[in-house]
Amino acid sequence: MRGLSKMNISPQLDGEGWMTLLGELSEALGSEGPSVKLCLIGSAACLVGGMDGRTSGDLHVWKPASDFDRLELQRAAEKVGLLFDPKQSLEPNRPYLQMVEPGMSQLGDFEPVFVERMGRLQLFRPPIENLIAAKLVRSATKDLGDISFFDRSPPSQSGQGSLSGFFISGTSSWVGDGESCVFGSFETPAMIAREEELVAVALLGDPEAELVCFHQKRWRELAALVRYAQRDVPVALSQTDPALYRTLREQVTRFYLRGGGAYSLEKLEAMACAQNEAENTDAIRDEADRVG
Repeated sequence: MRGLSKMNISPQLDGEGWMTLLGELSEALGSEGPSVKLCLIGSAACLVGGMDGRTSGDLHVWKPASDFDRLELQRAAEKVGLLFDPKQSLEPNRPYLQMVEPGMSQLGDFEPVFVERMGRLQLFRPPIENLIAAKLVRSATKDLGDISFFDRSPPSQSGQGSLSGFFISGTSSWVGDGESCVFGSFETPAMIAREEELVAVALLGDPEAELVCFHQKRWRELAALVRYAQRDVPVALSQTDPALYRTLREQVTRFYLRGGGAYSLEKLEAMACAQNEAENTDAIRDEADRVG
């Protein structure tokens, strides 16, 4: 395990540690032969993008957008101390490369974005909007921090690149039950609370987007933000992701310092429900006109 012993590092590597290890992987591949193209997804895109405090014991490679000789890459990975594409068991003190194909993970169609070249090794990632969409679907706790990081990243040439813009642009929807309104664009009820949380976290990290919501009368997003701030950041997050917990707590504090306490959640929810009813009425009228 030349790579791991040389760096004397933990198997949970930060971005700098992974880039050093990838540099060693490039050396192990040698200079002769075609380019080795790896499209990094998930936490790997955060790590190579320089996300502060993010660590991981693995790099996920999106196989459909990558191009490599499997045996050659496996030999090089094992030479620097990496497990290669484990299928059944892991070694607790050994980082690994995981090849990912469409199935449980979905990224849609995209043109890979170039990240770095190290000899024959070329690193790519999906566009920001594809990464955000994949994390919205998975919705694990750490995905909140990753989405917030992606939201601050420069937009891809192909489109969005901003989570706040993704929601404010009108792609989200509300569902009314006659008594109250709840946020959600997914059909699965269990996803509604998670999606609202993602909207709130995005707005906490982007005060300008909050102002846009206010001026555009986006009461739904503002209600999600205020509700999240009033409930405060889940304490359990301090154990699973201390860095994200501290960041969110600081953002909630800044939200109140800039006057967030002046919002009335009751009024925001009432205006959101009224807005929802008006939109539903307009939609029914439009459909009647179209049919008639």
